[in-house]
Amino acid sequence: MPPPTTASISFEDGPFLVAIVDADGAIQHTNSTWTKIITNVGLAQDALELSEADRDEFRQTVRLVADERAPTWIDVDIQALADRRWARCHIWPQRGTHAVIVAVVPLRQMRSSELSGAQIDHIERILEHTADAIAILADDMSISFASGVATRWLGMTGPNYEGHQALGFVFADDHHLLIDAFTECVNAPRRSVKARFRVVHENGDLIWVEGIGTNMFDDPAVRGILVTLNDITELLQTRSAAEANKAALETEKQRYETLAQFIPTGVFELDADNRLTFRNRRFEQLIGLAANDEFSREIFDERDREALDAALERTREGMTTLTTLRLATDQSIGGPQWLTIRAVRQEGGRILASIEDATSEITKQAELAHRVDHDALTGLPNRESLLVQLSSLTAAGEPIAVLFLDLDNFKDIHDGLGHQVGDQVLIEIAGRIQAVVRPQDIVGRLHGDEFLVVCRHTADIGTAREIASRVVIAVGEPLATATQGLLVSGSIGIAMNGSPDIAPKTPEQLLVAADAAMYEAKRRGGSRSVPFNADLGKRAADRLRLHGEVQRASELDELGMWVIERVVADLALAGPNRLPVNVNVSPRQLSDESFARAALKLLHDYDVPGPLLTIEITELVLMSDFGPVEQQLRLLQRNGVGIAIDDFGTGYSALAYLQRFPFDQIKIDGVFIDEIDRSPNDRAIVKSVIDLVTSLGATPIAEKVERQAQADVLLELGCPYAQGFLLGRPAPIATRH
Repeated sequence: MPPPTTASISFEDGPFLVAIVDADGAIQHTNSTWTKIITNVGLAQDALELSEADRDEFRQTVRLVADERAPTWIDVDIQALADRRWARCHIWPQRGTHAVIVAVVPLRQMRSSELSGAQIDHIERILEHTADAIAILADDMSISFASGVATRWLGMTGPNYEGHQALGFVFADDHHLLIDAFTECVNAPRRSVKARFRVVHENGDLIWVEGIGTNMFDDPAVRGILVTLNDITELLQTRSAAEANKAALETEKQRYETLAQFIPTGVFELDADNRLTFRNRRFEQLIGLAANDEFSREIFDERDREALDAALERTREGMTTLTTLRLATDQSIGGPQWLTIRAVRQEGGRILASIEDATSEITKQAELAHRVDHDALTGLPNRESLLVQLSSLTAAGEPIAVLFLDLDNFKDIHDGLGHQVGDQVLIEIAGRIQAVVRPQDIVGRLHGDEFLVVCRHTADIGTAREIASRVVIAVGEPLATATQGLLVSGSIGIAMNGSPDIAPKTPEQLLVAADAAMYEAKRRGGSRSVPFNADLGKRAADRLRLHGEVQRASELDELGMWVIERVVADLALAGPNRLPVNVNVSPRQLSDESFARAALKLLHDYDVPGPLLTIEITELVLMSDFGPVEQQLRLLQRNGVGIAIDDFGTGYSALAYLQRFPFDQIKIDGVFIDEIDRSPNDRAIVKSVIDLVTSLGATPIAEKVERQAQADVLLELGCPYAQGFLLGRPAPIATRH
């Protein structure tokens, strides 16, 4: 059972005044002796009728014991009650409360003689039932009294402690601590001495205690050193565990801080006022801080400082944040430097964060975004980007002029000099266009050799034509790319969204209109600009309609026969100077058993001789079922229609097929003709093909003849026929002669 509190102890049989009072001296409980002698139950100092000087000393002592929870009693001598009798107040704390116990012992009898046995028994009974462990040591350090709590701590029962040496209950390693404290206390009457040491329970357990000894040899009720003991074992264990834990945490902290110095990620910690409490070397490298510099928002670009403040605030609210910021210009080296900060909240408003260099990733993302909207070769906005910008401008009602540029002879450069040279030409042309337009104008690449210039804030055709003229002149200058002196030219179609006669408003309509005008510029000879007008719009509509009809005819398998009918009709109208015409025919048409009869019927209906028409097929036809094809070709040949095989030599060919089908013409693919005047190997191959064709009774025809040197070699090799730009370019039938 726990020891009883003083408030529950009966003092009725005692001769002394006993009361329990609070820190101010207010009476909470008294024994019967007190109530018989004193009727005042307010303040103890008033009830005892103390003088002003004694009141102050009494009150201060009570407060000292109550506030500091002194583990032993403190005595104060007073003159009490009406007869001003001298008395000694023994004052000690009541366990578990902020109250104190006051026992008033008259001194008149104690000064003339020893206390009676009953009086001493009464004091011992009070001490026996206190919650503190109390002992009295004689001058030889033997135990003359031990309270119930003290005997329980030491495992003693009954009065068997009397006469025992106190050192016998103290752990041997701590004897010197008790001896030093006892010696100091003996030499200092009425002075309290504190010491910590271990006592040994009879079962062998060690108990840490804190003892406070007071020299009271002059007090007849004590006649020794009064010792009050407090068990501090649990306190020390808790403190030791806390210190060990603190040491472990400190060791772990130092370990992690050491590791943090060597990781490739920046790490830092901010306190509640955004002061740096930790940072590793990588953080200093990324931020550019010296060892003693502080963290501040001015480190970052002013455009991102509000984002930083918001991120820190959200972090302190409990959210884990991820923020990408730019360093201020004076902090960055070699262009903008981007940093990504991940931050989490710690106790006390602290923030722990990591920081990484995000410049490379941001740059890659920017490059990807740029590639989506820009042409990979020239770096200009691509078709999709141009359409988006056009949509924005037209939706805003801004007057604009669109210049659609197409290079006139780029295919010759591309085919003759190769892709690499062609790409260099396009890059140079893009730069030239950008150099002659206005700063507000937009230059982009649509596709291949097609460019677009969007002239912003342009409402009059004169301004648009002046810009187009500058572009045409710039494009026509000799090229610095590859072969110096190489020339290209450009044709430009102009369309405006504010034209009074027509109204191409949408981006798509503007492009269609500008494209139609560009084709008109080409038709007029190229290297010029032509504005879009209503007539061009009608022509464009006709072309679109024709394109649609051709598409539908192709889907319905009618295109080839329509072309043959158009050719036959033109031959019928050409008169006596008409020339033979070759028509390419698809494999599907030749597989149709009705094809030959339909073609022969057209020749008969228009009264056109069969030799004026030649059907061209490719080697691919011979790769499929050749039975029906052979029947169709022989029927046409019997009626005078010529048969030619196109692109001979580039695909799979079988000499047996050449022998089986008596072709009238065999056209040698241009890939063998391209370098015939420069390459002995190509010359040998072409010579072999010419000899083969001639031996089969057919006529050899060379394709893609563009230089006189090629023609000379072909004549030398025995090939009298050729086609290509050297002899002429495609033209409408009305212009042929």
